[in-house]
Amino acid sequence: MTSDRRRRHAASLVGLICTLAVLLTACSPAADLPAAGRPSPDAVSPSPATAPSDTAPSDTAPAATTAPASVPPVLEQAWANVELTNAADGSTFRIADFAGRTIFLENMAIWCGNCKEQQRAAAEAARTLSDDVVYIVLDVEPTEDSAALAAYADRNDFPFTYAVAPKAYSRAIAREFGDLVLAPPTTPVWFIGSDGTVTFTKRGAKSVEELVELARAHGAS
Repeated sequence: MTSDRRRRHAASLVGLICTLAVLLTACSPAADLPAAGRPSPDAVSPSPATAPSDTAPSDTAPAATTAPASVPPVLEQAWANVELTNAADGSTFRIADFAGRTIFLENMAIWCGNCKEQQRAAAEAARTLSDDVVYIVLDVEPTEDSAALAAYADRNDFPFTYAVAPKAYSRAIAREFGDLVLAPPTTPVWFIGSDGTVTFTKRGAKSVEELVELARAHGAS
């Protein structure tokens, strides 16, 4: 083979090799490009629109709603609103001041034997009942005064609130219950319940058991 022929042959081989190299390079994926659809490992994830709160939920329960206190009844009767004077200490009060409690009431006179027996039964009943019962005894005899009434209570060891009934009280109570309510020997006794209900008892002495039952029926414990 002549020298020219050998040179042409060598040049053809070199050209063929270069062509193959170019083709191989074009067909191979670039090493520094990520695969299609696959995120680059160096890509930064976007921050969430709202950062989560790091405040722990409160474990304090809401304050309980306080039930409103019960409102005592209003005693509007005229006799319940007459000012009375405590025979023992001279303080003034009205029967209506004790609304909301069970109130025991008796009209009496110092000279009345039936009244004394009724009050003895009431004193025994008071030892059975709780302190939510108020005992008020009213002297309806016009000739008796507070000093004599206080001495009568001390002498008999009666634990009640005593007062001499003024004329305004006597007139008002008679208008509502009749004139016999001012006759001490009939032992006029009535109860005002914790709900304001007024109950006048039958004439005649009431036993300890009857008084306890009546008081409890009107809210006493």
